[in-house]
Amino acid sequence: MKNNIIRLIVFLLIWLPKLEAQKQDHIAHWTEMGIEMGITNNLEIELSEEFRYLINEQEMDRCKTRLGLSYDLYKFLSIGAGYTWTYLNKYEDKQFFHRHRISGFIKIKKDLGPLEISLREKIQINYLNKEKEDADYSPENNLRTRFSINYNIPNSKLEPWIQAQIRHQLNNPKKNEMDNYRLAAGIEFPLSKHLKMDTFLQLDQEENRKNPEKTWGIGTNLKFKL
Repeated sequence: MKNNIIRLIVFLLIWLPKLEAQKQDHIAHWTEMGIEMGITNNLEIELSEEFRYLINEQEMDRCKTRLGLSYDLYKFLSIGAGYTWTYLNKYEDKQFFHRHRISGFIKIKKDLGPLEISLREKIQINYLNKEKEDADYSPENNLRTRFSINYNIPNSKLEPWIQAQIRHQLNNPKKNEMDNYRLAAGIEFPLSKHLKMDTFLQLDQEENRKNPEKTWGIGTNLKFKL
């Protein structure tokens, strides 16, 4: 059973972008490196750097620097807050923009044998220079809901997972509605005692916009935990 699950996820990671490449707007690679450190038994700080590259356009999409804190209120419940700086490339206009974001989240998780099921609700408040960046909708505040299932394979270091996210606007003066969803599947595995690697395939789909875009992303994350 576990071998079949691993084979299916590996197949999706390798072949699905190739099958869809002719239909989608973008094919991208997302790379992230981060470090986590425990301050107390329940409090943790994280710093990460992310780089997104559009393969078919051969252009940098954006880079992000994140700083966050998370606190475990209980074994099943955690809260957190963070700041993100984004350097965004609007390659169609040959312009670069700076964006700032603050966020807060609450996360609930439940262990069901080898499965870990979690639900995270995150509020994001974004700041951008509207005099320089022309946005076709109100992007400042949104709610992002993420549902995840992780499978801890017995007697194995591999941990496959699936994930679904939706983003809902909170302050659009015309109408608040969902404007983005993501579907992802991946595998996490340790490289050493303190270093983990996560590789995944993700569909990122915009909704309810003038010119919605669809992106297939292949991702690689490295996380060092102290």
